[in-house]
Amino acid sequence: MTVPTKVLEVELSDPDADQQAPEHTRAKVLVRLHGVPLGFLELPVVGGRVTRSAVLAATASSLDLAGHLAADGISDPQQAGRDWACQSPGRQAAPTSLSVVLCTRDRADSLRLALGSVLTAAGADVDIVVVDNAPRTAATRTVVDELADGRVRYLLEPRPGLSVARNTGARAATGDVIAFTDDDVLVDVHWLAGLVRGFTRSARIGCVTGLVPSAELETAPQHFFDAKVHWSSSTRQRLFDLLDHRGDSALYPYACGMVGTGANFAVSRVAYDDLGGFDEALGAGALTRGGEDLDWFVRTLTRGWTIAYEPSAVVWHRHRRDLESLSEQLYGYGTGLTAYLAKHALTGRGFRQLARSAVGGVRYSRGRHTESLDAGIDPALLRRERRGMLDGPLLYLRARHRAAQARR
Repeated sequence: MTVPTKVLEVELSDPDADQQAPEHTRAKVLVRLHGVPLGFLELPVVGGRVTRSAVLAATASSLDLAGHLAADGISDPQQAGRDWACQSPGRQAAPTSLSVVLCTRDRADSLRLALGSVLTAAGADVDIVVVDNAPRTAATRTVVDELADGRVRYLLEPRPGLSVARNTGARAATGDVIAFTDDDVLVDVHWLAGLVRGFTRSARIGCVTGLVPSAELETAPQHFFDAKVHWSSSTRQRLFDLLDHRGDSALYPYACGMVGTGANFAVSRVAYDDLGGFDEALGAGALTRGGEDLDWFVRTLTRGWTIAYEPSAVVWHRHRRDLESLSEQLYGYGTGLTAYLAKHALTGRGFRQLARSAVGGVRYSRGRHTESLDAGIDPALLRRERRGMLDGPLLYLRARHRAAQARR
């Protein structure tokens, strides 16, 4: 039985880091040091709060605090102060200009919160494009007009589909780097700084992804989803490419869920132009319901670019609260997964590699299925996801035909 769990953050360099949780008995705590995530702790709530001393004790035994401090050359988390730049940039030059593309459709209330958090994270010179995708009302335009912030531009895209909207936003964006997020998130105040830092890690960075933890864990479906996805909890900075920094899956790079997710990523303008934009037969709003982000990551890697996973770029996401909504989401995850795999199987290179890796891929899939069951995920949800996986290839072929017709 899952227990409602309060999601908290604790900055270890803050001497007054006690957190209040009077209505909960358990807490999941994102532990940061000088803004950089060290990891998550699950702790009891005692007397309505989680104390800094309890977090420090658990951090010392469960997270690599000593290694972090040693790398910083300090011995006390408070020694450097809260603005200590412990996660220093790499050797490459940082991008000089930045745009944010936020695509939305008829979710004015959540958009208002998401856009407000983006504005807080953005500097004065950040270009923000809100793409109103096939709206049924003028509510999105009203939200943008009410904010009256000169950094924000409103674009109407009448053709439905997340990939369509992202391409519209990317073409209008002015920055050397284009960051993408969704309308059902809250971005961290250091989100954009983390994404920009990722581009300094290597000379061939074409895409940077980040951490997407759950904003709340009140219901069983939210716990199920949080346990299922890798990008909600990984705080290890990584690079991914086709040579020295390969992923763990037998199907890599064609199985790249460990790389990140579409709620939190940025691409360089050069890489975007090189890849030619998002596949409009994939993604929410298309028949395939998803897969556009994974397809983008695969194409980035197979074109010779490197992807950086930067956990200090944090976006908080509120997962589905009820089983029906989560079931539909997982069905879409299933259709999107096999849809983009079918796309790549239709190419010579993709077919050969996927065929060579088929046995290992089946073993990997079974292992992930077992891990999900061990994590307590409802088997009915996994069956719904597998149903989507069966439907995905045919849906992709239909969606590609429909996208071609729309372009004509």
